[in-house]
Amino acid sequence: MKLTTQTKIALGLAAFGLITAYGSKKLEDYQTVINNLQFKINSIYNVKVKTTKLLFDISIKFTNPTKYDFAINTLGLVSVKKIKVYRDNVLIGEANSDITQIEILAKSFAIIKDITIETNYLHLLNELINLEQFTDLKRWKTEIIIEALGQTYLLEQPLE
Repeated sequence: MKLTTQTKIALGLAAFGLITAYGSKKLEDYQTVINNLQFKINSIYNVKVKTTKLLFDISIKFTNPTKYDFAINTLGLVSVKKIKVYRDNVLIGEANSDITQIEILAKSFAIIKDITIETNYLHLLNELINLEQFTDLKRWKTEIIIEALGQTYLLEQPLE
C-alpha cells in the first residue's frame, strides 16, 4: 500500500500530537511530584575543619508521596542546584550541587548521599553558645533549590 503525501502528513501530525500529549502528561506528572516532594536530612557525617571552614557531608531522604514515578536520567532537565541549612532563619551552611540522576518511585523514597555542606566554623561556634537552643530541631530548616524543565522550585522543610 502506497501512502499519499496527505496521508503521510496526517500520520505525522497524529504521531506528533500523541507524543506532545504524552510529553505534556509527563511534564504534569513531574510537576506534581516536585510540588509534593518531601525531604529530610537522613545523616550527617565526615565532619572536617579546613582553615576557617567547617565541612560536613549529609545524606537527604527524598519521599515521593504521589502516585507518579519520578525515575529518569534527566540529562540536566531536572537538577538539585543548591542545599541550604538554616537555624532561626540564619544561614548556617550551604552546598552547591549538580545532581541530575534522580529516581524516586511512586509512594517511595530515595536517599542522595555525599552532599558536602560548607560553613564558616566561627559563625557556627557563635550559634553553639547556647547548646540547648542549638539542638532544638524545631529551630532548623533545610531549603533545596531544584531546577526542572525551565522552572526553579524552592522546597523548604523543618529538620524535625
